[in-house]
Amino acid sequence: MKPLRFFLCAFLALGVAGCDLFGGDNDDGPTPATGVIVGNSGNFADQDGSVTVFDPATGTASPVDLEVAFVNSLALNRGLLYVVDNTISDGGGRITMFNENNLAAAGQISFTQPPRAIAFADNNKAYVTLYGPFDENFNPTPGSVAVVNLNTNTITKTLDAGRQPEGLAVADGKVFVANVGSGGRSTTMTVIDTATDEVTNTIDLGCEGPDELFVDDNDEVIVVCGGQASWTGTATNGQVLFLNPDAETITTRVTLPNGVGSVNGTQMGYYADETLLVLSSGTDEIFRFDTRTNTLAETIAVPPAADLVGLAALAYDAGRGDLYVARMPVGDGGGPDFTAAGAVVVLDDAGQQTGRFTVGISPAHIVLQ
Repeated sequence: MKPLRFFLCAFLALGVAGCDLFGGDNDDGPTPATGVIVGNSGNFADQDGSVTVFDPATGTASPVDLEVAFVNSLALNRGLLYVVDNTISDGGGRITMFNENNLAAAGQISFTQPPRAIAFADNNKAYVTLYGPFDENFNPTPGSVAVVNLNTNTITKTLDAGRQPEGLAVADGKVFVANVGSGGRSTTMTVIDTATDEVTNTIDLGCEGPDELFVDDNDEVIVVCGGQASWTGTATNGQVLFLNPDAETITTRVTLPNGVGSVNGTQMGYYADETLLVLSSGTDEIFRFDTRTNTLAETIAVPPAADLVGLAALAYDAGRGDLYVARMPVGDGGGPDFTAAGAVVVLDDAGQQTGRFTVGISPAHIVLQ
């Protein structure tokens, strides 16, 4: 964090309440998180996913074995924790619900294709992205979006989407679905009408690897494009787009200095308190956007650690000013070890490490209570 910005906020704080170094300016101040839940993918072959719960008030972390398989993502809704995982036995997956307070099992939804993420239209209906099957050459076929009745935990409809649909967001009576493609080779986003549950548009975003979507405080849809991976033979930089959901048009486009994403292909962005954070695992940096101005405000360098490598997931507690960054253990050859416990480091508003706690194997996604 730049010293000038630090001292400016410190000076303004004498006369203006709620100055936040990460960009928020709520007069009442955001509410601090009471808990941090880390979803750990586990090793895919072992199907040993897990959850770690961290209490920021006491600084204690507790591992929890929820008997889930390979965890892709987490979500909180209606007092429930939704754990999205893949099951190797049937090539599909499931979403298991747990009581947010005591993590008691509270239901399950099964899918014949691997689920990736869930978004909620309201308390009664949700949408889930599903990967399509791979062909004989191991190329992904188009995926789909399942419409789920949350009262009965059943799939009511399945809609076509692009290749490898990942993140999705609900805004302006529509569901926006990011189709990342193999190695980031897709550039499209699918639009669904929540009233009819029909696909109404496919938008070419003009950026490779659209992956995660968020809705900001101005009701804009934020699209984080990771860029095309170098192993495809054509590496491209990441981009962040701001889209008007009513007109379905891009209002702002910011090109990043490199491709972005997590070290294990999981959570790469987080939005809170008019702040968007994007992981750049290849450079051990986090890009911070001010969504009031739709601009890249800062690049945060994650402090090095001899026993950790890459950036795997993140969350920002605006109420405490704490940035949680999941990292992988160093394996043979200096790369990530996908069979050993990872860690989450805690950074303050100045980007300095203030804490650290152990999590499970291959941390994938963080949500705050």
